[in-house]
Amino acid sequence: MPVGRGCLNVLRGVWHSVCDRLAEWLLTIWLLDWGLTLAHGGTFESPAVSVMTSWARIEAWQLFCLVGGGCRLLLLVVNGGWRKSPHVRVFASLATMPLWAVVAYGLQMSGTDAVGAGAYYACVLAEMVGMYRATKEAGWNDGRAFRQGSRG
Repeated sequence: MPVGRGCLNVLRGVWHSVCDRLAEWLLTIWLLDWGLTLAHGGTFESPAVSVMTSWARIEAWQLFCLVGGGCRLLLLVVNGGWRKSPHVRVFASLATMPLWAVVAYGLQMSGTDAVGAGAYYACVLAEMVGMYRATKEAGWNDGRAFRQGSRG
């Protein structure tokens, strides 16, 4: 297969992944945005995120968001372009869900941004839906592999 055709197939697979898993892609972009926002400072002066600062320093949240978002982006590209990896997608959603819950809880407890709290609780729900869909896909893939005689 020519190199150009292989690249086109990978890009096509990534595009289909974006279409099929739009919520996961958007949550990944939002996670990276949080990391970049934290890198530029100023975010933790708001009373809405004081709950987060009581649990960890800004550098820890920044590192979690940037590394987690970067890994998740790489995972989604690989998942769409080369190899299906629903088990890892479940773990990524499970790892990110607490961040959205902490942000939502902080906004809710601060009393300053009720709309923002709802948006972040929606992120928690979107992560749950993503986990459900990835788990369903994993079960389908595992069942297919078992029927073909391959367990790995």
